Amino acid sequence: MQRIRHILEYIFVLGLIGIIRLFGKTKINPLAKVLSAILFLFPKHRKKAMENLKTSFPKLPSEKVGEIAKKCYQNFVLSTLEFIEIDRFSKEEIEEKVEVYGLSHLEKAVSEGKGVIMATVHLGNWEMMGRTLTSKGYKLNVIARKQRNELVEGLIKERREKAGFGVIYSESTKQDVLKALLSKEIVAILIDQDAGRNGVFVDFFDRPASTTPSPIIFSLRTGAPIIPFYNIRLEDGSYKVIIEEPFLFKKTGDIKKDIALNLEALTKKFEEVIRKDPKQWFWLHNRWATQPSNGN
Repeated sequence: MQRIRHILEYIFVLGLIGIIRLFGKTKINPLAKVLSAILFLFPKHRKKAMENLKTSFPKLPSEKVGEIAKKCYQNFVLSTLEFIEIDRFSKEEIEEKVEVYGLSHLEKAVSEGKGVIMATVHLGNWEMMGRTLTSKGYKLNVIARKQRNELVEGLIKERREKAGFGVIYSESTKQDVLKALLSKEIVAILIDQDAGRNGVFVDFFDRPASTTPSPIIFSLRTGAPIIPFYNIRLEDGSYKVIIEEPFLFKKTGDIKKDIALNLEALTKKFEEVIRKDPKQWFWLHNRWATQPSNGN
């Protein structure tokens, strides 16, 4: 039964890809609005998004929370549709669509020859942000969770590789990340997903969230600098990518404490960005699914 379900899912995704490609890149926006309005009718993820927003912004009126949630759906659906077309965006189209700030910070970090860890979150269109860097000739590796449906995973991986990404699956993260950094390449790590019991609990929107310590650990181990970066979708459909200066470490001499201290500081940096424009973050995700145990 599982095999049949996977085949049906694969056929559905292929059909969606065909429809999107018939519409073309210029008509994705109105299609995203229609699809997101339909998806918003289904209660499961809508309730989670609303719950996350209400807890994170307790002073916001319900009407405003609902408005942000709808915009969040629109951004997610639009980003998904753009990802389907991501391999067909030319370098010229990317340059016209995306404005990059702080590229000199990345250039300097790359020139140091230790590899670069780029930390980011699910804000705006994170796949398009990565495509912007590969279009400029940077070797970018992304850490991804493998989909249970291998057929669909193949389609996703194909698009990422055609867009110039190297794909490192979270199941084999350690050795592949070290190999990429030692080869002086860039590794992008998203730090805003629930990391389960393997994560480190840090404050995120005033409550503990299990967070991957990977960027801090890999940086401490290899000397590779951490460059925070993120993107914002503008009203006209273009993007603004912000590449910040290297993250400054705080060191106490206690490795475990240093990991938690710096991970919280890095997380707080992105929280401040999300607070400025919450409709562009992925509120549908159960970010606070894992709760600290009594021993934590």
